[in-house]
Amino acid sequence: MVGFRSDYYALAKLFQSLVPEYALLAKTVISSEGSDRNFAFFELCDKVENLIVTPLFQRPQLLQASASSLS
Repeated sequence: MVGFRSDYYALAKLFQSLVPEYALLAKTVISSEGSDRNFAFFELCDKVENLIVTPLFQRPQLLQASASSLS
């Protein structure tokens, strides 16, 4: 279970890294502080829950971009 605001920040940064096409959704969590970060994180969770995300292997252009960023 996640419950600390620093965890929310870390998860938002991870989300930005793993799902770059939706990175803007995490911006509010990262820039918020205190109880505002709690609210922003749960709002992000609600938005992510409603997304239809295509797996990376089904999007070759993103797969190539990810591979080039690793090298």
